[in-house]
Amino acid sequence: MNLHALDLPDKRGQKKEFTFIKDSSYQGVSGVWRIDSGVPGPIVGITICTHGNEISGLAALWYFRHHFLPTEALKCGSVIFVLNDIEAAEQYFKAQTPEEEKLCRKVDDNMNRLPVDTMERSGNDSYEIRRAQELRPIWESFDSALDLHSFTQSGPPPMIVSCFAEWPELIKSWPIERVIKDIEIVQRNKPACSFYGHNGKEKRPFIGLECGSHREKSSLVIAITSTISFLRYLGVVGSLESELPSYQHRVFKIIGSVFFLDKTYRVVRSFTDGTEVRKGEVVGRNPEGKEIYSSCDGITLFWDKSDTPSDINEEVFFIAELPQQ
Repeated sequence: MNLHALDLPDKRGQKKEFTFIKDSSYQGVSGVWRIDSGVPGPIVGITICTHGNEISGLAALWYFRHHFLPTEALKCGSVIFVLNDIEAAEQYFKAQTPEEEKLCRKVDDNMNRLPVDTMERSGNDSYEIRRAQELRPIWESFDSALDLHSFTQSGPPPMIVSCFAEWPELIKSWPIERVIKDIEIVQRNKPACSFYGHNGKEKRPFIGLECGSHREKSSLVIAITSTISFLRYLGVVGSLESELPSYQHRVFKIIGSVFFLDKTYRVVRSFTDGTEVRKGEVVGRNPEGKEIYSSCDGITLFWDKSDTPSDINEEVFFIAELPQQ
């Protein structure tokens, strides 16, 4: 597929895809578009806008609707596209400046930091918790799923997040260097994908993908190619090409994280990706001299380059083992 020859959707085009899926529904749940082959097979979820301002996944929906389905059909099973955080994404498309876009990550709760008891809560005012409860039967129906994310800022490289198990054969043709593992074990609360699927999830692929900056064309290409490759691997569409290129991946095992107790704390130095930290090292300090220490040896990942996190309930950064080759 020569995606570079296509006129990939800009923010206006992505908004059209957002409007389409927002107005779609399945089993009475809005923001869900299902395509069924009529032949028994896996139910595959493609989830987008788990954070409202991470919209690269809409390019995969655009390609699937306008370029894939007109020329090919599903071989078996079904594909379900889900717009996870509708209201946050709607705010994003109303934003006028990059600063406003950054505020559209969520409405009330980060959908990748949901409480463990999300599905048991009642009378909750949080939009994301209510939305997760509404999506529960859809999410749990997935046999496998790909959760598409992107960065609002430029610079961070694309990365694959393996949930529950590793799938080297699935991702070997994806031109993405970094693979993150065990982040769902270490992070505070639960990512949306932890509620996907049913028993035996470790036997089926559930993958998160950070496509890169959603302002860059390359991120849209990665969202599209990875989605089609994922569906081909599962046998839902076409057959795997016999001579796909194979790429080397660097695996980063997440083993720890750093939190600040309140917004008075500041990092003591830069912790850009790959910065080495040692167990017991001071990483944060407040004006009264109280300090936060690293809990383990490793290298840092996912620091957002700010002195203190915008959401005090989220990690300042994660700590990974030195990468495997």
